Amino acid sequence: MKFSEALAVLRLLGTRHEDAMTVQDIVAKWNNLYAEKLHKRTAQRYLSELSTDGIDGRAVIEVDASSKERRYHLRVSEMANWLMTDEAALYQVLSLQVLQSTFGDAVAAGVERQMDMAEHLTQEQRRTKRLRDRVRIVPDGVGRLRAKISSEILACVMDALASNQLLRVEYRSAAGNHSNRELNPLGLVAKDGTLYLLAVKGLGDSPIAYPLQRMKSALVVPRPAHDRLDFDLDRYIEASHQLSHGIDATLEPKVIKFKVAPEWIYHFKERPLSHLQEIHESKNSGDWAVVTVPLPVTILLKVFLASFGPGVEVIEPQSLRREMGQWLAQAAARYSENLTP
Repeated sequence: MKFSEALAVLRLLGTRHEDAMTVQDIVAKWNNLYAEKLHKRTAQRYLSELSTDGIDGRAVIEVDASSKERRYHLRVSEMANWLMTDEAALYQVLSLQVLQSTFGDAVAAGVERQMDMAEHLTQEQRRTKRLRDRVRIVPDGVGRLRAKISSEILACVMDALASNQLLRVEYRSAAGNHSNRELNPLGLVAKDGTLYLLAVKGLGDSPIAYPLQRMKSALVVPRPAHDRLDFDLDRYIEASHQLSHGIDATLEPKVIKFKVAPEWIYHFKERPLSHLQEIHESKNSGDWAVVTVPLPVTILLKVFLASFGPGVEVIEPQSLRREMGQWLAQAAARYSENLTP
């Protein structure tokens, strides 16, 4: 069978069991769409080839033999191997770059065949090959290396999430304290070059984010995890402001107002801190702009504002202004101790 003939057959079929078609249905649909007529015996040969497992993998057509006349529909899991376009292959290759920056080689486990096909297709078309060779995705910021996470521990965590089972881990806190914990896993979140397992120990507990690099070992416990019907991963991420740590133990947004030097304001114009951010600029080109934005006061917000050094001055809230002033004064004093005349 030619590839064009196989593709024509596949385009006739649906993906759902209830949409499965008989040979007669397929012949009628083919003859209604294509000028070259299809005979029933030829259709049976095509379907036999496409519904038989081969050395290249599983069949792409599922056969329902429960009724007197066989019915056929697509096997969705295998369709990517047949219908991947060069554009889809490029997106898959680029997506793997992003995922591997956090998940490492573990993300490619089980998809080697698809990735080989994607790599091959991106080299076939000149336009796609140029994009493949000339597009790269790199980390934000100063480019710190991702946290060193054991591939065995990552695989164990993902297995517990996929099978909805409990997880037992040996954990070392940031302070260096070791403990053994049996956790009810709720989700896995990639952020700032590391992976966080969101989990609880008891049903009534609040979720805790456990960085995987602090896990010394992990083991799937062959007992079902407890369903937390009140937990929604996306809502939790939004409510926690992308898993941020609040300075005052709350993540309620406050109106943050700060002045920005003219040479630094482009940072806030090009990448706003929020959709609600407002920038007020003076008509005088040398004046500082005032940025107003409702945000939770988090540790990383302090770090971000302090990274501009003398180019940013916090105005409100007063508590944040005092903390920033004390923080920067301590830093300035430390640097002044080592200054040589």
